[in-house]
Amino acid sequence: MGLDPLVVFGGATMFCGLLGFVVGPSVGRVWYKIANAELARSLDAKEAVFFKHVKANRSDPNFSSASNPLPDFYGEKINSLSAYRRWLRKQREHERKGTFKLGAAKKK
Repeated sequence: MGLDPLVVFGGATMFCGLLGFVVGPSVGRVWYKIANAELARSLDAKEAVFFKHVKANRSDPNFSSASNPLPDFYGEKINSLSAYRRWLRKQREHERKGTFKLGAAKKK
């Protein structure tokens, strides 16, 4: 009495699939950076500048409430210039709504 080969191979397949899912992205990232070193450096520099813009232009999370939720704080949904402009408008609108409510509370 032993293990059925179908169970062993099925378990091994599941294990290899899980291992590839966990380790694959980090190994792929390293291989990409080695194969495309110059392009990877320029992309990293552009991302750093972009994230600096996102950090400088995002709305203050203190303005959040149930009626004024914080829109896309980290800019994860930005994938084009028009999406970036839309993100900027949403951040300004969130900040305007939050400061309006704070200003109204101060007048009372």
